[in-house]
Amino acid sequence: MCNAFKDYIMNQMNKLNRYFTFYRKMWCINLIKLSIVFVIGISIFGCSNDTDPIIEDEYYVKYEVKSSTIYIGGKLNVTINTETNETVTIEVNQRESWEAIVGPVTKGFESSMYVAAKGETHNQLKLFANIYVNKNDGPFALKEFDDRSFQRNSLDLSYRINF
Repeated sequence: MCNAFKDYIMNQMNKLNRYFTFYRKMWCINLIKLSIVFVIGISIFGCSNDTDPIIEDEYYVKYEVKSSTIYIGGKLNVTINTETNETVTIEVNQRESWEAIVGPVTKGFESSMYVAAKGETHNQLKLFANIYVNKNDGPFALKEFDDRSFQRNSLDLSYRINF
């Protein structure tokens, strides 16, 4: 009776072993299949397509002029380079801040500004100018400036976008 019971237990253990071995193999095979599908999916959908359009960076340029003098009523001629590479001259008041934004422009754009007094200043005019650039709707960053604090009747400032 002991041997028969032992044989019965061994037979049941073998069946269980075969049962778990079969499902362990199936689980491993399914895991391998799932891994292959995952790798193929990543390679198809994760890579950029060569037909995607290349989006160029978009820049805006801000020109800024400030002046100080002991006289009132004076004028300045401010000449700037616009987004169409045309020069535009604008008349602004002395002793007032002035700014203008042009764009969008592309990398390599040459921003330039020339400021000159219109009329006599009696050597009492101080000019200050800044050129700012922003990229892809980011904040404006100061790229070029002239803040020399001495009397003069004109200044010239330029910056080529290279970032």
